[in-house]
Amino acid sequence: MLKEHAEVGRLIEGVRRAASKSNDERGLTLMDQLAHHAAIEEEVLYPAATLAGMIAKSLEEARTR
Repeated sequence: MLKEHAEVGRLIEGVRRAASKSNDERGLTLMDQLAHHAAIEEEVLYPAATLAGMIAKSLEEARTR
């Protein structure tokens, strides 16, 4: 997922540059929103899902002992 997000970040920056050149405020806003969404996934949701998986695995291992 993180590799895909790096590519998404590069694409967002390319679109941001194009939107900026053409004074497209809606395009800039959309790219800002997409960048924010990707950051939330990377910084909050992905680590939370990883932690939840680790906890579930640990609980399952404890049950089978």
